[in-house]
Amino acid sequence: MYGDNIENSQVLGQVGPFNVYDILNNPYKDKNGNPTNGSTTGCHLHFSIKIDGKTVNPLDFVDVKE
Repeated sequence: MYGDNIENSQVLGQVGPFNVYDILNNPYKDKNGNPTNGSTTGCHLHFSIKIDGKTVNPLDFVDVKE
């Protein structure tokens, strides 16, 4: 979450079609009205890094493993 410190190799997020109940004002709902992680528009993860309020390329700071 915003302002959290992270450790080397720490998992920051996961992508998958599951319900998400702890995100305030989440506009995404499945066909039954349950909150989702946006999987209704395709599985994806939003990740950004800001330094001094400016968004920077997160790939400059992380090692992406497939």
